[in-house]
Amino acid sequence: MNFRRQTICLALAGLLVLGACSSSPPPGRGGPRTSAFANLPSVYAAPFSFLYVGMDWNSDGMTARDEVERWSATAFPLADRDQDGGLRPIEFAAFTRVYLGTDTEAVATDNFDRDLNGRIEPREFEGYLLYRFEQLDENGDGTLQRSELLTRVEPPAEARERQGLGAAVKLAVAVDAAAVAVAANRPLAWLRRP
Repeated sequence: MNFRRQTICLALAGLLVLGACSSSPPPGRGGPRTSAFANLPSVYAAPFSFLYVGMDWNSDGMTARDEVERWSATAFPLADRDQDGGLRPIEFAAFTRVYLGTDTEAVATDNFDRDLNGRIEPREFEGYLLYRFEQLDENGDGTLQRSELLTRVEPPAEARERQGLGAAVKLAVAVDAAAVAVAANRPLAWLRRP
């Protein structure tokens, strides 16, 4: 699709969002307008949670401590591309891209590299994975159920009240800004939030 078509599609999407949000409430339903989802909590799985799901060797829907140890012993040599017994930052970035789906995940090398020598040793690698395992194991039973890997975020009360039209306007502005970026043949990276 050429840039002109992309620009037109993005601009139309922005107008549709604004139109949907500015429509009046159905008859007999007065009062403040809010988004249907404004009062619902958000539930998400951080990329690091996916790592523990992948450690479930016996596929029973739970990850046990011994599975973390086994996975660590198997994954570390694969991540250590130069086989020098330690992960350097570039090897760690490759590891996070493969196993977490991103190399921008908020997992600093320093979290693993406890002695700050610039390389992650096998004991540090396993140690941090077990440390995070203990943090995530809410009920302390030595296993991670999938529900323990989800993070629930409650929207603040004042945001729930204002969420309706305000969020839609922000989305429309972002869509319009994206259309401008496409029209100007600029990368969309500058649109990301700080």
